[in-house]
This record gives sequence, C-alpha cells and structure tokens, in this order.
Amino acid sequence: METNNISKEGIRKELLDKRKHFPKEMSDISSEKICDYLIDYLRDQKPDLLLLYMAYGKEVSLTKVINWCLQNNMKIALPRVSGDDMDFYCIESINDLKPGAFGILEPIGVDAIDLYEYEGNQVVCIVPGVGFDRGMHRMGHGRGYYDRYFEHFPEVKLYGVCHDFQLIDSIPTDEHDIPMNMIFTDKEMIGN
Repeated sequence: METNNISKEGIRKELLDKRKHFPKEMSDISSEKICDYLIDYLRDQKPDLLLLYMAYGKEVSLTKVINWCLQNNMKIALPRVSGDDMDFYCIESINDLKPGAFGILEPIGVDAIDLYEYEGNQVVCIVPGVGFDRGMHRMGHGRGYYDRYFEHFPEVKLYGVCHDFQLIDSIPTDEHDIPMNMIFTDKEMIGN
C-alpha cells in the first residue's frame, strides 16, 4: 500500500476497510499460520508472563496460542478496558472470559497484574494492530490503550501481529507511539 500522500486517518480507514472485506476463511488461515510461528518462537523464548488478547472482528485470532499456553501451564494475561484505561488480568481457562468493552471477550478477574512485580523477568506482549510497517511502527484504532499502558514498561517485549496486507510501506508516527520489537505476519517475521 502506497502511503506517501495519505493522512494517518486515511491509512487507518483504508486498512480497516481491507480487513473488513478480507474473507473469513483467509483470515482464519492467516491467523493459524501466525499462531504456529508464535508458538515456535515462544517455545524457545519461554517468557515468564505472556500478555495476549482476544480478537475483534478479523484481527489475527490468538485462540490457538492461548489454548497452547493454557495446556502448557504458561502464565498468561489478557486486557480489560475501563474508560480510557486498560489493564491485564491473568486467566487459567477460556471460561475466565466474558464479553466486555466493544463486545470483545475480556477476563473476569478482580486483581489486575502489577507489571512492576515482573521487573527483571521476561514479559512478552502480543499486540494487535490496524497496520504495521517495516520500521516496527504500529497503528492501532486510535484510542491509545497500548501506547499509554506500555510507556511505563519499556522492558516488555512487544510483538505485533497482522495479516500480510496490513504490513505497509510507512505509518505516520506521533511522539507517544511505541515501536514493536518484532512483527509476525502469515508470511514473515520481522525483527529479532
């Protein structure tokens, strides 16, 4: 996607439109491949805490990764949104989720994790996005939940995931935008 003369909002709108019209079967196949790449990578990394998300619409679905983590007794947490804030809550089962903000499944836990307690440990967050570029920049839905949350935790490794068509030439960035450490698509892995 050529992005030279398009505003950030224009790029977001175009990518959201492409994702909306992306066939469900193709989205499922792409998500499956990305999950396989992630599982292979995480098997080697063995993070102390893995922050995941439940997909909205045709975002990359991490259900396979979540199930794999639960079967392998890995400590995982998912986000819950309240107003302008987002916090992560641990889950031990898919049954620990219920529909929340924007109709997305969210954890029902009462105590948000305190990432300060994980200083010195390996924490990885798998981050959804509307689009990414090869400079490791991410474009979300524009609400800033992930950027606001992770500005306090620069040691957390951020791995963006997207369908191949969501990886574009360039994303306009703002000062508060936090870059990814890696990006996984159904066709490639970028970063280290």
